[in-house]
Amino acid sequence: MAKKNIVTIKLFDDTINEAEDELNKCWDILCSIKNYSPSNKTVHNLINFQEYLASPLSKLSKLHYKLVRYKKNLIKRKNELSKKWFKDKLKLIANFEEINKETIKIGKSLGDAFVWRFLDNDRTSLEELIGRETNFYLPNRIGGFGELEFIKSVKHINKNLVIYNSLTNLLTIGDFSLINLKNNKFVGFGEIKAGKSETNKLNLTIRLVGDETLKELEIPIKKNAQKEFNYELPKNIDEKLEKQSKKIITFLSKEIKEPDDKIKFYISDISSELKIGIQSIRDNDFYQKIITGNRLLVIYKNESLTLHQKFAKGKLKPNLLNKIDAFTQNAKDLLIEDSEKNHIMIGDLDPSRIMKSSRPIFWNSIDCEILRKIYFHDVLILFVYNIESLFQKLISIGFEVKYSKYLDEVLVTFKDGKKILEFNKLTHYINLILYHAMSEYEIIDIILKQKELVFSKNIKGPAKININMVNLFNPKAI
Repeated sequence: MAKKNIVTIKLFDDTINEAEDELNKCWDILCSIKNYSPSNKTVHNLINFQEYLASPLSKLSKLHYKLVRYKKNLIKRKNELSKKWFKDKLKLIANFEEINKETIKIGKSLGDAFVWRFLDNDRTSLEELIGRETNFYLPNRIGGFGELEFIKSVKHINKNLVIYNSLTNLLTIGDFSLINLKNNKFVGFGEIKAGKSETNKLNLTIRLVGDETLKELEIPIKKNAQKEFNYELPKNIDEKLEKQSKKIITFLSKEIKEPDDKIKFYISDISSELKIGIQSIRDNDFYQKIITGNRLLVIYKNESLTLHQKFAKGKLKPNLLNKIDAFTQNAKDLLIEDSEKNHIMIGDLDPSRIMKSSRPIFWNSIDCEILRKIYFHDVLILFVYNIESLFQKLISIGFEVKYSKYLDEVLVTFKDGKKILEFNKLTHYINLILYHAMSEYEIIDIILKQKELVFSKNIKGPAKININMVNLFNPKAI
């Protein structure tokens, strides 16, 4: 097997450790943005943030493709290898892939936090993008090299900020997005196709859909980078560009209206609770406390020092499972007496989890010191919650609640004379409690405000009302 197709432990460790150092640099830049630290250095870092973030994500994506090739070559040689050696090697590669993937998740979470700050006035369009299928890894070979050079060389087009979509989980249409910084709204999307042009040149074909027109750019690259793109331009490039452009046009042509009515709400500040908890725990130990909203907050401190150690297969789970009994008793305090429908559920505060009507937790009222521990997995934050508590409170204020055995379907109804109001997606609200630090009181407040708004309308006959929740920035938080 050619040495270039082998992923050694040293190569893997060096790549992950180098990526971690670069991600820490990106983190410091994000915090300077959140904490309003204006300086020439901050502005420079802000402009070049995507270039800094693309570097580790590109390295980690290349490592992924190399691991895939390594695995395929091993499988081809399976009959030549001992069963034990082959099995152990596949297990090691699977472990490498898991660590690599989790490290990429951190990077993309930082990309989400960065992008979110520039889309204050276009959350409705952003909501439409969440949940669409996208590529997790940056492109391979000449495509990835070309897009990386594009990020380094093109920061704006006609004074519109260029956002490289592959650095995020949020942006899922096209290779890059254009944002008008005057109103913080999307003005277009673009596709990038790379090809070899002439000596020491990289040819990038850029197709823009929106306020811009089709353009071709030639960007100089370093001589020692030529070895990166000894590949021919795909023959079906025009077909691919056309197909992807149609997806962009379909999205842009979709009528996305701002809601006629808006309900404002803020997420409560649990920063002090998290800070007290994190300061209270010792290595490999738990902090647990029932906090506002009848939630049991559980914090587990990860004793590992590097990302490689934190994500190593089997590292965290056994230690965590050994501690389950430690908070079982406190979880029992969440049970409602005389109720046969208690539903204890556990969620975690995971920055890589994106949901509609939620925002990256980076912009919650939590200080950067605590957020860094969450983003880089120094701690694991769990919320233990009894869903029956929410249901009982809704029933006590006049709602009817029906749900399936496993809570995959929940129907909440309110009757006012002949008027009947149904909420048929309460599972979304439940997930906001479990995974996005919202309390049951905030969910109830949102439901009551929606009820009041709907009943204030003169609606005749059956009607379906679409309600999109959009989190606001708490001025105290940033």
